[in-house]
Order: sequence, then structure tokens, then C-alpha cells
Amino acid sequence: MATSSDLEAFDAAWRYLETLASHATGPREIEAALAELRRRGDISNREHSQLDGARKIRNALTHSTPLSGNVPLAVPTGALVELVQIVSSRLSHQPPRIGEIAVPAHQVRADTPVHAALQDLITRDFSQAPYKTSDGDYQLFTAEQVARWLALHDGPVDFGDTTVTDLAAFGPAAPAAEVKPTKSTQAAVDLLVEALGNQAAGIVPVLLVRDRRNPTDLRLFTPADLPRAQPLVRPLAAVTATP
Repeated sequence: MATSSDLEAFDAAWRYLETLASHATGPREIEAALAELRRRGDISNREHSQLDGARKIRNALTHSTPLSGNVPLAVPTGALVELVQIVSSRLSHQPPRIGEIAVPAHQVRADTPVHAALQDLITRDFSQAPYKTSDGDYQLFTAEQVARWLALHDGPVDFGDTTVTDLAAFGPAAPAAEVKPTKSTQAAVDLLVEALGNQAAGIVPVLLVRDRRNPTDLRLFTPADLPRAQPLVRPLAAVTATP
């Protein structure tokens, strides 16, 4: 029979897990938080099933009246308490999510004149800036597009009414992927490395990090950010670009 100290240990471990799960997935009920952790791969299917059982035990202990003699309706096993503690330890030592590593982006308008947008890139020491198309998608205005466009001209260039959107035809404009800020750093690095090795796909090897609940918060994860992410992930393999 479980002692009061056993139940207290389970309660403390479960409260700590709830706190970590909420921090990792955002404010939500613990059942939804566990489902999100499983979807991300932070916990296995087996762990999710066992933790869901722990959740039901916790509910029974919290909301049900004990049996005669103050015997609880449900009793957590020592192995279950240990699992809760193991998962909590793993969550507490997780590396930062990609939203914490990616660099805040300076968004430009699709109708911004190229001269102004390029000056903005130079001033901020950026190589690209996202902009929203008329379809609601995000594309990237890049220094590479400008270089290709300028290469077509002989002598002084008249930027005229040329806009950011007009330059989309002069080089890749689509980001390699759009990811949530909560995506794991490892998964984001894997996507970026894959994009670097697939240059023939016509995409910019850059990840757009976007929280749809906060449209103004746009971030970019670029090859220049890999050195900062490298200590947090598996060793990077050599990248061979697809011809």
C-alpha cells in the first residue's frame, strides 16, 4: 500500500511535469500538452500512454473521495513515479527551441522599391528579408536577386519603379520551409542542412520561423546561424549540393 510520502512524491513529480510541459508547449491542459509532446517526438508513444495513465491517477487522487480507511482509489507505482521524474529531467534539459535561436527578421512590403529595400539590407547587414505576397504567402527578397538583376545591365542602373516583387524572377525566392518557433533545434538544423544540399530545388536555404498567433514575429534561421546552433545538436555532416 502506498504511504503518504509516496503519494506526496508522486504529487510533487507530477506538478513539476505539468510546469515543464506548459513551458514547452504553451498554456494548455496537461492532456493536450502531453499529446503535443508526443507529436513533436519529445516523448515516445509508450511514454505518452503511461503518462496519460498517470494523469488519470492524479485526477482520481485529486477529485475522488478516498475509500474507507482513507485508502486512495488509485495508487501510482514506484516505476510510474520514476517515469514522471525521468521525463521531467529530460524536458528540463532540452536545448532552446528554434524560435530562441533564429534571428528576428526585418519584413519589407512587396511593393517596396528595390533601391529602398536594398539600402535597408545593407544598413541592417542582412542578406535577405521576408515579404508577404498578394496570395498571403511569404517570399524572400535577397541580395542575390539584386546581383543577378544588376548583372543584366550595362553602365548606370535606373532602379525606376522596380519593386521587391519584380525581382522574384531573378533567383530563388521561396524559403526552404516555414516552421513554428517551438520546433526543436535539431529538426530545424536537419531541414536547413537538407536545403543546403538541394540547391536544384530553386529555394533559398533559409527557414522562416513564424508564429501564426503573432504575425508580426517573423524570424529567419540561415546558414550563418548554424555555428550558434551546432553545440546544441548532433555533429553536422558534410553537405554536398545537388547539381
